[in-house]
Amino acid sequence: MHHTAKIEGRAAVVGNLARVGNYFTGFTCKETYVHELSDERVIVEYTGEAVNNDTQDHYKQKYVAILTAKDGEIVHIREYYNPIKVLVTFGEITEPGVE
Repeated sequence: MHHTAKIEGRAAVVGNLARVGNYFTGFTCKETYVHELSDERVIVEYTGEAVNNDTQDHYKQKYVAILTAKDGEIVHIREYYNPIKVLVTFGEITEPGVE
C-alpha cells in the first residue's frame, strides 16, 4: 500500500488524497492551529480522525504540516505524523507496548 512512502509532485499528492476514501470512512480534521511564519509560509497543526474500512478500527492522528505558497498557490507541503498509528490501524503491526 505504501502509505508511509514519500509522495512527490502535484499529481501524486492529488492521487493519494483521492484514495483516502478507499481506506477510511468519515475522515475529518479537527483541532486546527495555524502558525503564520511569513506571507508565504505557515505551520499547521491538526488532528485527523476516521474509521478504517477494513478493520473498523478508529484512527486518530496528530499531524504537523509546513506549507509554502507562491502567488496564491501551495508550492510545497511537508507533513509529519506518526506512521506507527497508520500501521496499527491497518493491522500490519500491534501497538508497541501493548500485548
